[in-house]
Amino acid sequence: MVFDSGWTRTKADGLASMALKKPTPVSPFRAIYLCAIAILLPSKFDALERENSKGLETAPNDDRYRVQHIRQGLFESLIWVIASGAIGYVFGILLCRVVGRYDFLIAAFQVVGAMLLLWATLAVRGWQIQTFSGATLTERVNQWIYRFLYCLGTALVVLTLGWSC
Repeated sequence: MVFDSGWTRTKADGLASMALKKPTPVSPFRAIYLCAIAILLPSKFDALERENSKGLETAPNDDRYRVQHIRQGLFESLIWVIASGAIGYVFGILLCRVVGRYDFLIAAFQVVGAMLLLWATLAVRGWQIQTFSGATLTERVNQWIYRFLYCLGTALVVLTLGWSC
C-alpha cells in the first residue's frame, strides 16, 4: 500500500518504511576526490550524485533502531575529538622542543584555528540540502568538509596549548 507521503507498508512487519537510505561505501581517497569535485566541478559532481542516487530510491529499508545512529555518532565523534586533540597536542610539544616558544606564531595558530571552527560552523548546510535519507553525495560531502575543517581547527587550537612550553 502506498500513501501520499511516499511511505510504503512492508508485508513482513506491517510498518511504514521508505526506500533504503544507506550511503554507498566510499574510501577516504574517494571522499577527498568527491569533496574536490563538489567544490571545483559542480556539474560533474551533480552527474555523479544523480548516478549514486538511483540505488537509494529502490532498495528496501532495514533501519529498525534509528537510535543506533545517535549512539554511533556520539562514539565516532568522540574518537575524532580525541584524535584531533592528541594530534594537535603532540605537534605542539614537538614544535616547542624543535622551535621553542614563539608567541607570535602561537597567537597566529590560535586565530587560524578559531577561524576554521567558525568557518566550518557557518558553512555547513542543513535544511537546504537535507533529504529523508541523509545519504546523498551532496549531504555526505557537506559533512566531510565540515568535519575536516572542524578537526583541523580543533587540532590547531590544541596545538597552541602544547606549544606554550
